[in-house]
Amino acid sequence: MRNSMKALAITALCLAAAQAQATELLPRYNIDITSTTVSGLSSGAFMTHQFHLAESDIINGVAIIAGGPYYCAEGFVTNALRKCMQQTGAGSPSAEESLGEAQKAERKGLLPALANIENDKVYIFTGTMDTTVNPVAAAATRDLYKELGVKADNLMYVDTVPAGHANVTLDHGNACASNDPPNIVACDRDEAGNILEFLIGDLNPKATELTGKIIEFSQKEFSPKPEAISMADTGYVYVPKACGEGQPCKLHVALHGCNQNAAKIDRAYVTDTGYLPWADSNNIVMLFPQTIARNDLSLEGVFNPNACWNWWGYGGDNNYHTRVGYQIAAIRSMVDRLASRR
Repeated sequence: MRNSMKALAITALCLAAAQAQATELLPRYNIDITSTTVSGLSSGAFMTHQFHLAESDIINGVAIIAGGPYYCAEGFVTNALRKCMQQTGAGSPSAEESLGEAQKAERKGLLPALANIENDKVYIFTGTMDTTVNPVAAAATRDLYKELGVKADNLMYVDTVPAGHANVTLDHGNACASNDPPNIVACDRDEAGNILEFLIGDLNPKATELTGKIIEFSQKEFSPKPEAISMADTGYVYVPKACGEGQPCKLHVALHGCNQNAAKIDRAYVTDTGYLPWADSNNIVMLFPQTIARNDLSLEGVFNPNACWNWWGYGGDNNYHTRVGYQIAAIRSMVDRLASRR
């Protein structure tokens, strides 16, 4: 009996050790960093747009799903809810105001040259049944990119799909018009494929069976205190087999929306949004950074109960919308690591 108990104890310790090692350091791959593309829904869309302007030296395409224009919130959550998302009347998002703020940040050296954006691909999506972020926000984002010089052939604006506030897929998730969690909807439309093909170009047919693997990695090394900027300890990266073997690959960063983080919906944003089969057959490494909810109401705390990306300045990060913003800098560091084996 005593030997059996000892064996069980040893087994338990081994299992605990294996679990503790399950989250590894982010690996390095043969990736051309200047081919990086980014997409996101909701708060992830606002962050995708911010990240594009803040890191335009490495990004050549973005997809913004239900997101408004740059610095729309002006550092205030009330503006985020009212003006930017249009949940109540408080003025409308303005492409002209956003352009002025971006130019101001550029002059201060907080953004790289805005001219970098002129030749980038931009895909903007807003569902006709979205009751969370009004389509006027997406329209203002489209108008801002026009002001930034993005050519008509490089700008795709989709506003006719009867989808709710969600990632649109062929057959995963809620009914197409749903605005409910996990904010993934089945609309008989392969939006992940549409996005990647527009941003990257002609693609191979998507894989019918995945050959790669999902890796859990530690986000802690990319910020001394990830909890202080509402980022989770663990992020995810999908690595196609060819990329793991050292072949040249591209990188796509996918940013979840509020309440779409792993603590809330497990890995559904990674596995059910439709990206992986396309990534697998086209040598695209997929990075899925993760936020976490924070409810610290102290003076210097982070109040982010829905695990949103920071697009209104929570936690006292006044430069959240620039290249020195804490979350933007953390994601850029992840991108740098992934592309450092080239």
